Amino acid sequence: MDGKSAEVALPARLLKLIVSLQIGLLITSASIISSSVYFLWRITTFPELGNVDAILIGVAITCAFFLCVWGIGSGKGNPVESSLLVSLTTTQHTVPIG
Repeated sequence: MDGKSAEVALPARLLKLIVSLQIGLLITSASIISSSVYFLWRITTFPELGNVDAILIGVAITCAFFLCVWGIGSGKGNPVESSLLVSLTTTQHTVPIG
């Protein structure tokens, strides 16, 4: 070998499949984030939301946001995982349990 990295050529069909899968995951992430924004809007329209509840919700959403940015930035996460984390954080505070 002459010190150059060996490149592997992917077949055109496989490349198209990978691209379409990434586009599908991107659309899924966008819809999850859109529903999270809706639930955030529902949080703001609660009839009674105390200061402590508002602070706890803000801390949870801020932590989720920074974890998502760090995960995507470091390459250890992807947009799908990040959007699911934000969705879990927002729906946890708006959907009544029991």
